[in-house]
Amino acid sequence: MINTHSQTNHSKEWIVDSGATNHMTAHLDMLDNVKLEKSRPKINLPDGSFVRVSHKGNVTLENGLKLKDVLYIPEFKQNLLSVNKLIRDNNFYVTFFDENCYVQECFNGRVRDVGNADNGLYHIRTVKRAPKVSNYVNRNSINTKDVYSADCKFEENDENCSKAVIKILA
Repeated sequence: MINTHSQTNHSKEWIVDSGATNHMTAHLDMLDNVKLEKSRPKINLPDGSFVRVSHKGNVTLENGLKLKDVLYIPEFKQNLLSVNKLIRDNNFYVTFFDENCYVQECFNGRVRDVGNADNGLYHIRTVKRAPKVSNYVNRNSINTKDVYSADCKFEENDENCSKAVIKILA
């Protein structure tokens, strides 16, 4: 078992992929509790080609999201966050909108992360953290809630952040 724990800048962004069955990365240094995949299973890529899994491990993102059994594929250029696996393993839901997607806890609606749309893909940049204040979009009630604007990028202590507030009215 290998145990590495240094994250570099390339590991700060994940593509939110609703079609992926597994989380995947090309950055072995992101993984904790790394295990060699002796069977070297094949992964089918959207272009029809196949690549082999080299290792598997866990990733804890800076925002606290825990990704289990992340596949290490050296040929990859990006990190892929599987919506299906995120929902199954963490009991979250992911809501997609025109310019953003939100990862929220099922039980209390707390926003865990926000992804931004860019050229048809949603990206989560893990250097952005949700503020510690209670901020969520509650899909089960229509009370007035103060929610930080998506334009605020959910950063803590960001002087450039206008702390714009959206009023969700009943």
